[in-house]
Amino acid sequence: MDLQLKILPKMKKVIIVLGIVLCLMVLGYTMLLEDRCVIDPTHTTSLKLDSASYNLGRIAVNDTIKRKIGFTNTGTESLLIFEVKTSCGCTVVSWPDQPILPGDSDELVLIYSEQYPQRFHKSINIFANIEQSPFNLSFTGLVIKN
Repeated sequence: MDLQLKILPKMKKVIIVLGIVLCLMVLGYTMLLEDRCVIDPTHTTSLKLDSASYNLGRIAVNDTIKRKIGFTNTGTESLLIFEVKTSCGCTVVSWPDQPILPGDSDELVLIYSEQYPQRFHKSINIFANIEQSPFNLSFTGLVIKN
């Protein structure tokens, strides 16, 4: 019994120290992730898209439309796209995860599907190492009954 009373306070100290170390590790990792998303204004580049707005035309309910959106890095630094956010869950966008060298081109791939007949106006925000980040794209169209 005496041995348990002596060990218990030491175990509490070890658990507290391990908890503090774990918290510091999580905090450090979170700060590292945030640093990756900070854009250094001295290393920005410029982006030229085929267009900033697109008309997808008429789409049947529950059909899926896929549109490739070309762009070019017109600056002097490598272009890094960090994230692309859409205005709704009916839109999915894929983008290159590798740097785009100055003068090189690539594309975003937009996939849109809607369950209800309606006119739509949606937006996409591109977060990258460009001065006008986030860059806003928009697309419109009309979803019709089958």
